[in-house]
Amino acid sequence: MKVGRLNFIYILIAIAIIMSTVLQIIWLQQLYKKQRVQIINEMEHLVRSSAQENVYKVLAVGRTSLREKTRIESLFLSPQWEQLYLAAGNMKSVKGLTWYHSITIRDDSIHLRLDFTVTDHLQKPKKPVSVYTNPTDIDIKTNDSLSLISMKSSVAKKLQMAGISSPAYFRIYRHGTSKIISSDAPAAVSRAYVSKRYSFNLEQNYDYQLIMTDIFSLVVYQLRFYLVSSALMLVLICAAFYALLRLQLQQRLFATAKLDFTSNMTHELKTPIASISVALQAIKKFSLFNDPLTLQNYLDIGETELQRLNMMIDKVLHLDQTDGPGPLLTYQLFEVQAGLEQVICTMRLQLTNPDDIIFLKPSIEPYFVYGDTVFLTNIFSTLIENAIKYSKGPLMLVIDCTLQRGKVVISFKDNGPGIEKMYQDKVFDRFFRVPAQGDVHDVKGFGLGLHYVKEMVKQHEGDISLKSDAGKGCTFIVTLPSADQLVTHTS
Repeated sequence: MKVGRLNFIYILIAIAIIMSTVLQIIWLQQLYKKQRVQIINEMEHLVRSSAQENVYKVLAVGRTSLREKTRIESLFLSPQWEQLYLAAGNMKSVKGLTWYHSITIRDDSIHLRLDFTVTDHLQKPKKPVSVYTNPTDIDIKTNDSLSLISMKSSVAKKLQMAGISSPAYFRIYRHGTSKIISSDAPAAVSRAYVSKRYSFNLEQNYDYQLIMTDIFSLVVYQLRFYLVSSALMLVLICAAFYALLRLQLQQRLFATAKLDFTSNMTHELKTPIASISVALQAIKKFSLFNDPLTLQNYLDIGETELQRLNMMIDKVLHLDQTDGPGPLLTYQLFEVQAGLEQVICTMRLQLTNPDDIIFLKPSIEPYFVYGDTVFLTNIFSTLIENAIKYSKGPLMLVIDCTLQRGKVVISFKDNGPGIEKMYQDKVFDRFFRVPAQGDVHDVKGFGLGLHYVKEMVKQHEGDISLKSDAGKGCTFIVTLPSADQLVTHTS
């Protein structure tokens, strides 16, 4: 995929995430505003209904007749009275308007009177008048002492029932004025919500006002499911885009690796063919049949290059097999040290520096494994070939074979450039090659060798690991089940 097209996709994804986030924020803001208005209206209704109930309680005090209480309740606890009283209170916004009401309660009737006056000069509002049939001093004092307590208790109870735990304060005003009679609110208290003033005592003409210090947390709490779902949706969108980007990058890396593989494979296959062609042309041109020593030398070169070509073709042919159930192995008893000596003898023909050394530490006892001779030989050949190819100076490759806890452990320790730790988990991946300086590999290869080795070792129920530090060489450790151990388990 072209870089410009990939950058365009990045831009589209970024725009999509930003737009989704902005739309979610706008949606949540609208929900917050609507929920805040709804809560304020509910709290206004809460205070208004408490004041209405308190008026009823004041008027019902001292009434022993059930008919009188029912008559008072039917009027002052009705929604119509609530709407009428609210509408009358809203008339205060009319310039020059004053109003007052009077209530006369008799044994057989209730007389309610509302007076509205509009003048050019503001008048002092009149107190509402409540006239009982035969009110006593005890009735009036009782009403005075209980009205405020009843109002505060009613509001607190309704707040608790509504699940509102934010700090709440009150102010008591003289009816129609801004004079505060009493308040429990501190002077510097924050006022997130302030209710309208509602008259709750018709005898003493008081108005009640509720003050809330915080309604933001209440609104957020009621919107918690919307907030969680919105956040979850954004997380899912980001996760989906991340998965797509990751897949896109992996496909891009895979495509680049395939191009590198094709280029390297062409070069690697042409090299041994060219060497064989030159050897055959030299034999033909110089009539080397009369020079057996030189002829044998050229034949050895051709044989070595054919073996090398055969190994490369074998790696390519087994690409699909390593991802599937694996090739069909022919298991037989294999002596590891003898196999290593044979491979080392063959690989020494590739050494170009007379100071190169491939040293196999001798062992007194032979070590046997059950495996396919061809594939085990290819494993050893690939690891030794890598050490030769990537050697920056005289090669020093030390091969050691030991028996540890019923497993044959073969280590290949070289003095090459080493591999940085950030790449050590990836060197066994197909097509992966450690990046070279300048993005140009001075050593040709497919990126298949170590992947092939790992898969073949797994087919033999073994394991391979790498120990390396940059500039200090590599140690590849192959672990295979010992034939003796397998025999013991079988028995």
